[in-house]
Amino acid sequence: EELDLRVDTDEEFSTCRAPTGSRAVNFQGYLCMKGGLMIPWKRRWCVLKEETFMWFRAKQEALKSGWLYKKGGGMSTLSRRNWKRRWFVLRDSHLIYFENDSEEKQKGTIDIQGAREIVDNGEKENALDIVTGDRTYHIVAASPEDASDWFNVLSGVHIATQQQLREMRDEQANPKNAVGTVDVGMIESVCASDNPDR
Repeated sequence: EELDLRVDTDEEFSTCRAPTGSRAVNFQGYLCMKGGLMIPWKRRWCVLKEETFMWFRAKQEALKSGWLYKKGGGMSTLSRRNWKRRWFVLRDSHLIYFENDSEEKQKGTIDIQGAREIVDNGEKENALDIVTGDRTYHIVAASPEDASDWFNVLSGVHIATQQQLREMRDEQANPKNAVGTVDVGMIESVCASDNPDR
């Protein structure tokens, strides 16, 4: 698939040079992308890291993000305790969940470092529990791999020092969270344009 790109000059973008062999980010910033004639331009956060060009829906400030199912927390007889699909984003030590992946309608926040424990729940497949002083959040992933990834990152954040959290943030541009990736060696040509409708 052929992609068109243009720099979004209204937003700040940053570049940095890294020594050979370093795992540092070489470029990050907003670009507008188009994946075909009939597809409209979309603003994406783009990262060039080592030999991989990645694009994301939003700036990569999250340690992890993805769809999970969460059980409602109501306690009264009229409240709901059904399972809802939510978009989860782990930023620093806060797990924030939204109605959808546009991240416009926030539904709640869980302080992971303030939690009592993160539990791999063996009663339900792909499930984990986040136990806080107020309640227990029951969460289910779509696959065993996704559940394991979430459990590992949440457990790591739960016991991390501030220095360790900073180091985790530095590794946040993860291809697993990207909308798409391209190996730099596969790019045939690049051109600049100030007119996205060319």
